Amino acid sequence: MHGRGLLEHPDVGAGWEGHVVEQALALETAGIAHQATWLRTSDQYEINLILEGGGAPVAVEVKLSAQANSRDLARLNHAADLIGAGLRVVVTAGGPELHSDRTWICGLDAFPAGLPGMLVQTAGA
Repeated sequence: MHGRGLLEHPDVGAGWEGHVVEQALALETAGIAHQATWLRTSDQYEINLILEGGGAPVAVEVKLSAQANSRDLARLNHAADLIGAGLRVVVTAGGPELHSDRTWICGLDAFPAGLPGMLVQTAGA
Protein backbone atom coordinates (compact mmCIF):
# COMPACT_ATOMS: atom_id res chain seq x y z
CA MET A 1 0.00 0.00 0.00
CA HIS A 2 1.35 3.41 -0.95
CA GLY A 3 0.20 6.29 1.20
CA ARG A 4 0.15 9.90 0.23
CA GLY A 5 2.06 12.36 2.36
CA LEU A 6 0.19 14.17 5.08
CA LEU A 7 0.91 17.52 3.43
CA GLU A 8 -1.12 16.36 0.42
CA HIS A 9 -4.24 15.75 2.51
CA PRO A 10 -7.01 18.22 1.53
CA ASP A 11 -7.70 19.17 5.17
CA VAL A 12 -4.13 19.68 6.34
CA GLY A 13 -4.38 23.48 6.13
CA ALA A 14 -7.49 23.58 8.30
CA GLY A 15 -5.84 21.22 10.77
CA TRP A 16 -2.78 23.48 10.95
CA GLU A 17 -5.02 26.51 11.58
CA GLY A 18 -6.81 24.63 14.34
CA HIS A 19 -3.54 23.68 16.00
CA VAL A 20 -2.29 27.28 15.98
CA VAL A 21 -5.61 28.55 17.37
CA GLU A 22 -5.41 25.96 20.17
CA GLN A 23 -2.02 27.39 21.15
CA ALA A 24 -3.59 30.84 21.52
CA LEU A 25 -6.61 29.54 23.43
CA ALA A 26 -4.27 27.91 25.94
CA LEU A 27 -3.44 31.41 27.21
CA GLU A 28 -6.62 31.29 29.29
CA THR A 29 -5.25 28.38 31.30
CA ALA A 30 -2.05 30.40 31.83
CA GLY A 31 -4.13 33.18 33.41
CA ILE A 32 -3.82 35.66 30.52
CA ALA A 33 -7.26 37.12 29.85
CA HIS A 34 -8.19 37.58 26.21
CA GLN A 35 -11.03 37.12 23.80
CA ALA A 36 -10.55 35.08 20.62
CA THR A 37 -12.70 35.52 17.51
CA TRP A 38 -12.29 35.33 13.72
CA LEU A 39 -13.49 37.21 10.66
CA ARG A 40 -14.47 36.42 7.10
CA THR A 41 -15.96 39.16 4.94
CA SER A 42 -18.43 38.68 2.10
CA ASP A 43 -15.61 39.47 -0.35
CA GLN A 44 -13.49 36.64 1.14
CA TYR A 45 -11.01 38.60 3.23
CA GLU A 46 -10.34 36.73 6.43
CA ILE A 47 -8.50 36.77 9.71
CA ASN A 48 -7.99 33.30 11.13
CA LEU A 49 -7.72 34.53 14.69
CA ILE A 50 -8.42 37.88 16.34
CA LEU A 51 -7.08 38.29 19.87
CA GLU A 52 -8.22 41.08 22.14
CA GLY A 53 -6.69 41.58 25.54
CA GLY A 54 -7.66 45.09 26.52
CA GLY A 55 -6.11 47.09 23.71
CA ALA A 56 -6.15 47.13 19.94
CA PRO A 57 -6.96 43.72 18.43
CA VAL A 58 -4.19 41.43 17.20
CA ALA A 59 -4.94 39.93 13.75
CA VAL A 60 -3.41 36.49 13.18
CA GLU A 61 -3.14 34.75 9.80
CA VAL A 62 -2.07 31.10 9.75
CA LYS A 63 -0.13 29.71 6.78
CA LEU A 64 1.05 26.15 6.34
CA SER A 65 3.78 27.33 3.97
CA ALA A 66 7.29 28.09 5.22
CA GLN A 67 6.87 31.80 4.66
CA ALA A 68 4.24 34.40 3.88
CA ASN A 69 4.17 36.09 0.48
CA SER A 70 3.29 39.68 -0.37
CA ARG A 71 -0.28 38.72 -1.35
CA ASP A 72 -0.82 37.07 2.05
CA LEU A 73 0.40 40.21 3.81
CA ALA A 74 -1.68 42.55 1.65
CA ARG A 75 -4.86 40.57 2.32
CA LEU A 76 -4.13 40.41 6.05
CA ASN A 77 -3.43 44.13 6.20
CA HIS A 78 -6.70 44.91 4.42
CA ALA A 79 -8.73 42.76 6.81
CA ALA A 80 -6.78 44.00 9.85
CA ASP A 81 -7.53 47.60 8.88
CA LEU A 82 -11.25 46.75 8.92
CA ILE A 83 -11.07 45.87 12.63
CA GLY A 84 -8.47 48.43 13.67
CA ALA A 85 -5.84 45.81 14.53
CA GLY A 86 -2.69 47.22 16.03
CA LEU A 87 -0.53 44.18 15.31
CA ARG A 88 -0.68 41.74 12.41
CA VAL A 89 0.87 38.31 12.91
CA VAL A 90 1.50 35.60 10.33
CA VAL A 91 2.25 32.18 11.79
CA THR A 92 4.00 29.91 9.30
CA ALA A 93 5.23 26.33 9.36
CA GLY A 94 8.79 27.62 9.59
CA GLY A 95 11.03 30.06 7.85
CA PRO A 96 12.66 33.25 9.02
CA GLU A 97 11.20 35.39 11.80
CA LEU A 98 10.59 38.97 10.68
CA HIS A 99 9.46 42.02 12.64
CA SER A 100 8.31 45.50 11.71
CA ASP A 101 6.39 48.16 13.62
CA ARG A 102 3.05 46.42 13.18
CA THR A 103 3.84 43.03 11.63
CA TRP A 104 5.40 39.88 13.09
CA ILE A 105 6.02 36.81 10.94
CA CYS A 106 7.02 33.76 12.94
CA GLY A 107 6.93 30.00 13.11
CA LEU A 108 4.74 28.09 15.53
CA ASP A 109 7.72 27.63 17.85
CA ALA A 110 7.86 31.38 18.59
CA PHE A 111 4.12 32.11 18.49
CA PRO A 112 2.86 30.90 21.90
CA ALA A 113 5.75 32.48 23.79
CA GLY A 114 5.19 35.82 22.06
CA LEU A 115 1.43 36.00 22.64
CA PRO A 116 1.44 37.53 26.13
CA GLY A 117 3.75 40.30 24.95
CA MET A 118 1.53 40.96 21.93
CA LEU A 119 -1.54 41.41 24.08
CA VAL A 120 0.31 43.69 26.50
CA GLN A 121 1.88 45.70 23.65
CA THR A 122 -1.49 46.42 22.06
CA ALA A 123 -2.99 47.46 25.38
CA GLY A 124 -0.92 50.61 25.14
CA ALA A 125 -1.85 51.23 21.50
